[in-house]
Amino acid sequence: MNNISFSPETIVTGLVAHPAKHSFSPSIHNTAASLLGLNFVFLAFDVLPENLESALSGMKAFNIRGLNLSLPHKKKVLPFLDSKSLEVSYSGAANTIVNEGGKLAGYNTDISGFTKSLAVYDELFRGKSAFIIGAGGAASVAIYSLIVNFHVKRIHLLNRTLQHSAYLAANYSMLFKDVQFEIIPHNDHRVESALSSSGIVINTTSIGMSPNTEQLVDIPFEALNRDSLVYDMIYNPLKTKFLEEAENCGCITVNGLYMLLYQAAEAFKLWTGKQMPVEEVKKLLPQF
Repeated sequence: MNNISFSPETIVTGLVAHPAKHSFSPSIHNTAASLLGLNFVFLAFDVLPENLESALSGMKAFNIRGLNLSLPHKKKVLPFLDSKSLEVSYSGAANTIVNEGGKLAGYNTDISGFTKSLAVYDELFRGKSAFIIGAGGAASVAIYSLIVNFHVKRIHLLNRTLQHSAYLAANYSMLFKDVQFEIIPHNDHRVESALSSSGIVINTTSIGMSPNTEQLVDIPFEALNRDSLVYDMIYNPLKTKFLEEAENCGCITVNGLYMLLYQAAEAFKLWTGKQMPVEEVKKLLPQF
């Protein structure tokens, strides 16, 4: 935690989520600020969806410099932003806000964080099919990155609410006309073939996240291609039931911890103008 005494000049930032107590973000940002000697604090705020607009009004009133947004706010925040980055416009989700004199600018640093966290596994899935579980803001982040940065040309979408999957597919089909989308309901016969043909399988839902660590995504794990990468955007716990099952099938697995760290570094720079000392932060945080 940052040991600098707080003052009217303290840069105040934070996370808005529901729930929020599981987050590692305060440790990451406050450790980085302490290393750089910045007069800075990052707090976690548990905000219900119906209170989001009030929370943003409070952000302006208290001159809070910036906020990260997590479930369930990444899409709901869009109507309250005064400006949006290109990534926000494309993905339809924002995870970072910068308060510029009462004007709220929205960014999506998740895209950069997700992309950087996958860089070392590039050869496993570049140009191959992808299988995405979920159809919310996190799923949109994954789709954007897979298309733009990893040249994936076919994406299978599995979600209980088919309208949400259809919206994502239609939005991205207009932007990237050479990418094919397949919308698959749960328990559909196409799930197994889609899993076996995909180079990467990504859980973008909150299923299995603390405190509900016994929950498990409902897919036929035996259909996984053992040469594929299985990625869970959840980072608490570090190994979800989803990742355990994938490991048992012989797949390489990755959790969302490095995505969290790299997106945090992008947000930190937007708020402070400083580069986060990422390698030093890794050394000081035990979960890394």
